[in-house]
Amino acid sequence: MTIIGTDEVGRGCIAGPIVAASFAINTSLLKQIKNDLLKIEKLETKVLTKNKLNRAVRLINHDLSFDKKIKDTYTTKVNIDTKVFQHVYDSKKVTQNNRKIVIEQIIKIGDFGVGVVSNLEIDNKGLQKANIKAMQKSKSNLQYWTSTGPVLYLSDFLKLKKQDIPKTSYKAIIKGDSKSFVIAAASIIAKEYRDSLMYQYHKIYPKYGFNTNVGYGTKAHITAVKKHGLSPIHRKSVKIK
Repeated sequence: MTIIGTDEVGRGCIAGPIVAASFAINTSLLKQIKNDLLKIEKLETKVLTKNKLNRAVRLINHDLSFDKKIKDTYTTKVNIDTKVFQHVYDSKKVTQNNRKIVIEQIIKIGDFGVGVVSNLEIDNKGLQKANIKAMQKSKSNLQYWTSTGPVLYLSDFLKLKKQDIPKTSYKAIIKGDSKSFVIAAASIIAKEYRDSLMYQYHKIYPKYGFNTNVGYGTKAHITAVKKHGLSPIHRKSVKIK
């Protein structure tokens, strides 16, 4: 079975795009990673790290619970630092440095796609439709994954229409980035991608501090908007108090 997780970042922003990411991995490989984490956990003496490793195992167990016919062997051999996966969690709780380290490893074990929907589309179509479109695009942009068997599609509590998802099993999960390994991986990819975009926008529109607020309505950001007006990447459909 292939399992695909998807998540988005930027819904609550007052500037910039919504970015969604999808992450696909074979469950046999995911099971092997879990077993490797368990081996590391037995050798680890630091309680904090052991707890984080255990959390990663729980996330993987959640995803593997959907596949009742996982084989004990897998054919893909990859050079990965398994211990890094202790940082696969809700992207808002992962430091930028750890996000980069995680992404270097997760792109070795699976495929990912990113979907970006601009502030203009958010204003024209509404937040929910823009969100769904970003998720659709991220799924379509999976570069190497092809369906050769059953597929499970997990998302972070966003109900999609049947035509918006692969012809497969689908489950929406509340707070999915803290319950599912594949959703958390997608969350980290989306967060890192969007933050990088906002850092570039900061070079064009330095008055708004996008390098620190990444488009969210912080006090300093709102003060800048009131002083300088809206930039071309601000969402006009959002009321700024």
